[in-house]
Amino acid sequence: MFEECLPQYMTPLGFIKTKQTRTVPIGSSIASVPQVASYNQVREIVEEQEPISLQECLCRKEQKALGNTCKFPKYTCIGFADFGRYYIDNGWGKQIDVDQALKILDEAEQMGLVLTSLNTQKLEVVCCCCACCCPT
Repeated sequence: MFEECLPQYMTPLGFIKTKQTRTVPIGSSIASVPQVASYNQVREIVEEQEPISLQECLCRKEQKALGNTCKFPKYTCIGFADFGRYYIDNGWGKQIDVDQALKILDEAEQMGLVLTSLNTQKLEVVCCCCACCCPT
């Protein structure tokens, strides 16, 4: 059902006026835009978060259920503060520390994954997205 809804959801003509996610550029490969945090800024923000959760990428999980395989790690979505606490409390994610979160972000950069976050003023989640599974 998600796959059928996605074309309407992600297009400018769709029913969502404010996009749900945004891409976070890595300063070393894409020039930073003042409105979007660079990779180093994300690292600084992550260092201030508590708690931090790690959960399975829902996009890769969905694609696996559809019979599509992905070469990238399953556990690459990082939640923060209330969002992270919600995932931890409900058993959907495990609590990790700042060093573990930064290591995941470093590995994501090395693999060429794209960092995205919810389009909110306060950082709630950073996903490490791949082109083969993630719609953003």
